[in-house]
Amino acid sequence: MAKKTVPNIAEKVRFWEEQDKINLALIPRVIELHESVCELHKRTADITGQIAAAEARVLKTVGEKYQKKMVLPSEHLKLVAYAALVLSFISCALSIFQLVR
Repeated sequence: MAKKTVPNIAEKVRFWEEQDKINLALIPRVIELHESVCELHKRTADITGQIAAAEARVLKTVGEKYQKKMVLPSEHLKLVAYAALVLSFISCALSIFQLVR
């Protein structure tokens, strides 16, 4: 069996000095990323409620607009609402992309 060599004090000190340099470089970046993620969370925390409200508005608007002209089956109203939902999702994704970029 090979004999295990123990690093001397000078090697340990160099190692920990190097670790300290790495930490000093990385910690500000990690804090900045953390703050960005927290800000993103604040911006998107109520997105589900906004999407539900948008869907309800679309259903109401489409229902009122076309109720007099023709009768749309509820499936069509749902498709229109889902289209609005997709558009709001795309808008959210674009804002997230701009924040990350």
